[in-house]
Amino acid sequence: MSLKSPAVFLPLILIATPASAKVDPVVIAQPQQLQSVCWFEGREYSQGARIEMVGKMVLCGPKDPFMPDGPLVWLSLDEQGSPIYPEPPRPDNKITINKG
Repeated sequence: MSLKSPAVFLPLILIATPASAKVDPVVIAQPQQLQSVCWFEGREYSQGARIEMVGKMVLCGPKDPFMPDGPLVWLSLDEQGSPIYPEPPRPDNKITINKG
């Protein structure tokens, strides 16, 4: 003998807001794509900006020339106006093993 469970149907109730009701709009602010910037005296500067800082021209550019989408820093300029990138740290050819 097989038992069948009775089907239960729930009525759908739609609740409508009266036309005279006022609803405050909700504003959801989505930031634009996060973008690296350089800062100087409380102002943002985008990549490529050139300003005079302490009597020298500087350029807002990537910290690492091989990572153009990386963090931006102020770079000094040489006589031709090309950025001078900081030298990467040199490995001391030693391997350190920490035993925990």
